[in-house]
Amino acid sequence: MNVIFDNVVKNFGKVTALAGVSVDIASGELFFLLGPSGCGKTTMLRMIAGFENADSGRILFDGRDVRDVPPHQRNTGMVFQGYALWPHMTVEQNVAFGLEMKNLPRPDRERRVADALRTVHIEELAQRKPAELSGGQQQRVALARTLVIEPSCLLLDEPLANLDAKLRRDMRTEIRRICKHTGLTAIYVTHDRAEALSMGDRIAVLDQGRILQVGSPRDVYARPVNTFVAGFIGETNFVRGKLLDVRADSATVETPLGRLTSTVPPAGGGGAGAEVTVSLRPETLRIVSETDAAATNRFRARLVESTYLGEMAEHLVAVDDSVQLRLFELNPRSAARTGEDVTVAVTPEDVVVLPGPPPAG
Repeated sequence: MNVIFDNVVKNFGKVTALAGVSVDIASGELFFLLGPSGCGKTTMLRMIAGFENADSGRILFDGRDVRDVPPHQRNTGMVFQGYALWPHMTVEQNVAFGLEMKNLPRPDRERRVADALRTVHIEELAQRKPAELSGGQQQRVALARTLVIEPSCLLLDEPLANLDAKLRRDMRTEIRRICKHTGLTAIYVTHDRAEALSMGDRIAVLDQGRILQVGSPRDVYARPVNTFVAGFIGETNFVRGKLLDVRADSATVETPLGRLTSTVPPAGGGGAGAEVTVSLRPETLRIVSETDAAATNRFRARLVESTYLGEMAEHLVAVDDSVQLRLFELNPRSAARTGEDVTVAVTPEDVVVLPGPPPAG
């Protein structure tokens, strides 16, 4: 099912939850709404489900305006952060509950319950009670209970928030597999960037009731449109700068690190003389030999701090008293010595130029 928000506005008293939101979610897409608390992402999910109405604008399901369609006729299924399983019922009975409310004939009900349990890989748990299940297993039951009603659109509201780190990783893979196996349109609300980056076909980043950017996980991470998106989607270093030269395929920026060349067109445009922010992801910075002629965008810095984490080392380098950068070194071969001067380099395609000054703090 295709879901479209067309200039949707929603206010709660004097608070604007959605400020003219427009987005087109394709049929069969696993689409993420990502943002901080209060950004409007859960309001969007509740409006799709029919629990809230728009003050203006339209929400379309396959081209049909659903403003006057009640929740029980929208054919959406919702999975919440809390699993809301009936403790006195077995897994099978919990999953079958929605079908019983629809008075589905018993043979059809049993077939669909068996299919749903098989889809989420818990058919062997059918006769257990929720108290006998792990958190991950309970989440699978909640998913099966939603899938069994055969919704056209699956709505997920931070479904993994109550799980530990390992279970979250496992369930990320499992939820994506289930969504792709069933071909459902799935809309997933989270503030966890790892969930969005690892699972989503596309991500919408929201702040203060507005969608700031929509794109693939790779595009949003590597090509953010502003400093908010860059900082929210992943760790980064912000450096103030001034555009010296802008061409179709490159830009040159004067920064406290020296002149940096970027092969990424500056986000938001801007010409020579414009105040900008350079975003440098820690994993894109490399410590190189001072004589490495192939290294571009080089600058000298002092190694202030180094933390060994096994698969990587996290370094803090200082260019001067006002500029410090975090740098991730994968598979470190030798211990870094704090206090020594090092040469740091970054490739032009990893220099991201964003409009305006760096964020405060």
